[in-house]
Amino acid sequence: MSRFLRARQPEQKIQRLDSILAAAEELFDTKSFDEISMQELASKAGLGKASLYHYFESKESVFLEVFFRELTAWVAELKRRVERLRKPTRDRVASQIASSLLEHARYTKLAALLSGVLEHNVSVETLREFTFRLLQPRRERVDVWCQAI
Repeated sequence: MSRFLRARQPEQKIQRLDSILAAAEELFDTKSFDEISMQELASKAGLGKASLYHYFESKESVFLEVFFRELTAWVAELKRRVERLRKPTRDRVASQIASSLLEHARYTKLAALLSGVLEHNVSVETLREFTFRLLQPRRERVDVWCQAI
């Protein structure tokens, strides 16, 4: 929990954002998406509901940020695993993908929900930004997987 009441400095805003996302991760780990409310998320993060809306427009936009972070962590882990393979055959790469997905349960849970979240309660601007963020490192991910196979 932060010591400041209002995040004014960039570092404080980052800290506040991180606490919101940490609270969201905990909630996504223990509850279904439909069971979580913005009020509950705000309480878990130690904020008022109105303050939460300064950072995110909806529960779905929080979901997209957590999903993006989980995807990024999974891809980084998978890249490390594939790079460690001495002889990266298709079977070995597939095995690394499967075992890494088992270790990233939050990501797999969120990935299963993604299409439903994209259809509701998210502005076009938020979806546009999310899509650009997903596509930006796409080339790197594709290159890693293609090199391994």
